[in-house]
Amino acid sequence: MVRECRRALEREVMSIMDKRLIEVDFPLKQTSLDSVHEKNVRHGHISTLHIWPARRPLAASRAALIATLLPDPGNDEERKMITEKLAGHLVERIKKKKLSDGRVEEQISVETEGGILHWGRESNADLKWFREKIREAYGGRAPMVLAKSTLFHPLSGANMRYAARTQTCF
Repeated sequence: MVRECRRALEREVMSIMDKRLIEVDFPLKQTSLDSVHEKNVRHGHISTLHIWPARRPLAASRAALIATLLPDPGNDEERKMITEKLAGHLVERIKKKKLSDGRVEEQISVETEGGILHWGRESNADLKWFREKIREAYGGRAPMVLAKSTLFHPLSGANMRYAARTQTCF
């Protein structure tokens, strides 16, 4: 099985020397904010029926997987555009909270706007754009993603969403 995984990896189109987007630029702040938000969502998806303590947020998995599969474009302008499509941009929002004594307290919170990481933005046109970009980077084919075990691996389902083939290696 190890030989099959090694051969599958060698057959991939991308050179090991190419820099990946995750090596050059990664939207850490946006990914963190959207991961925290996802952990707090308690409605709208079957996975929220029971939250496992060690559950990995899909936002972090999605960001890491896409940034790993995409090559670095090589220029700051295109890199910024890709990062913006992936994670959106940060905005400050003022939230007003009425206290029990009648006073109104204002809190400034930082949130993301746009991108595909935030819960509920998974099926917009940007996700399709990322699928096409990933296939384009791998010569029109879905890239091979090797995982120790795809049975309960958090990225195995995400691989299928982002046009990647998953190979289980034991």
